[in-house]
Amino acid sequence: MTNTKPGVPIRLFPSEAELTRRASAAYYRSADNITDQPTNKSGLRTHNGRVYVVLEGHTGILAVYRFHNYGQLRAMRRWPKEIEAGRATR
Repeated sequence: MTNTKPGVPIRLFPSEAELTRRASAAYYRSADNITDQPTNKSGLRTHNGRVYVVLEGHTGILAVYRFHNYGQLRAMRRWPKEIEAGRATR
């Protein structure tokens, strides 16, 4: 469905690379003591219709951000167990 109202922007879903870049930037801004860096295993995961950006390091999951429909990434304090177990779809 397209937006036909003049002056109202149409929101497009950002690419996986863009969301991963934004999540990495948020991780570096928020972390006080960074001991591990995100690897190329980081990316999008979907669980129960929600989109998550998972930053993975060599030691495991570093951070998880949920992508909201209005374009914002929110850091998760606790994330679904399925993401940790690898059962969320890629």
